[in-house]
Amino acid sequence: MISFTGELIGQHMDVVETTNESLRKLAGMIVDETKETLVVDVQGQRKVIMKHAIVFRLQSGELIDGKTIMKRPEERMKGK
Repeated sequence: MISFTGELIGQHMDVVETTNESLRKLAGMIVDETKETLVVDVQGQRKVIMKHAIVFRLQSGELIDGKTIMKRPEERMKGK
């Protein structure tokens, strides 16, 4: 897994590994992002997910460890 610097909002994601069993197999569209969370639309319901608790796959196939993107979106995209 490499450091991800692209935009996550609007991307479809699937949780593939998690420390929280209730998130296993969760899938949906990322609708918002903060330094520590992703907000995912799952069948019309918004779920707030802690980044550090998941490894997820984007529809493009990229695998992302949430721990590697623990920055504000604007900081992550600038590569700070």
